[in-house]
Amino acid sequence: MLSCIKPHFNINIDEEVACRLARASAAFGSLKDQVWERWGLRLESKLKVYRAVVLPSLLYACETWSVYSRHAKQLNAFHKRCLRTLLRISWQDKVPDTEVLQRAESESIHAILLCSQLRWAGHIQRMDDKRLPERLLNAELTVSQRSLGRLRKRYKDSLEESLKRCDIPYSTWEASAEDRPAWRSLVRVGILVFEDNCIRENDQIRQRKKERCSNPQPGPASPARIATNTSARRLGLQPSPHPLYPPVIQSHGLLRQRRTNIKPDVQEGTQKFPSKRACLTLLAGGTLARQWILNAC
Repeated sequence: MLSCIKPHFNINIDEEVACRLARASAAFGSLKDQVWERWGLRLESKLKVYRAVVLPSLLYACETWSVYSRHAKQLNAFHKRCLRTLLRISWQDKVPDTEVLQRAESESIHAILLCSQLRWAGHIQRMDDKRLPERLLNAELTVSQRSLGRLRKRYKDSLEESLKRCDIPYSTWEASAEDRPAWRSLVRVGILVFEDNCIRENDQIRQRKKERCSNPQPGPASPARIATNTSARRLGLQPSPHPLYPPVIQSHGLLRQRRTNIKPDVQEGTQKFPSKRACLTLLAGGTLARQWILNAC
């Protein structure tokens, strides 16, 4: 289980994360028939196999990563998808991610990454000053040239974010890390605080979404929606009564109403078609509106 990145200078972990996901997915798929879908095994046994086989393949050497939010989201999505498969929970059950983690008695990938990084940082801090990892952590470049654009995240930057999320002061963490049992307990308490904050934040977001769905507030109309409704009135159609629908859905609604509400104006064998200006206005409604114009003209 070696690292996936090539031995050249590269501090970007995109390739590493992609390779970790591929290895973990292969390990999870290889145990599908023997473990995951075997009815004779208990759920506790399946979760133990998952923690012993799949998670190490997914998070190998994660304590040395400078993780961006996009990497953590990819890893966490794979982790939750595997847990839902083990618990036999589909998206139709509408079970939130927090409840999935509680049923599996597992932590999120964000918490696992924080714990691994903080424990590794404490281990480096307790090393002798002559050791290479300790020298690299506390060393700084004296002569260098700044590249264009935003600077890439360093390991110290990622460590500072992890300490902040766990409510550990950055100014005193080095002294706290000298005592190994105290540091481990401090990290464990910080991870629990971080998990509680994440659960509370997710519950608040879910509650706000429910309130918005129960009490919809009409927002300002977009130019495409105004053009669609204007063209509908000029062609004798009924504008969409739902201001919150996007223009594409309104175009579908207009086409449905076209079959029932449009009555061709026929006088003595001649049919009147929409004017050129109305056709140009209707073109803002989308591809479906343009198709209707082509069929009509």
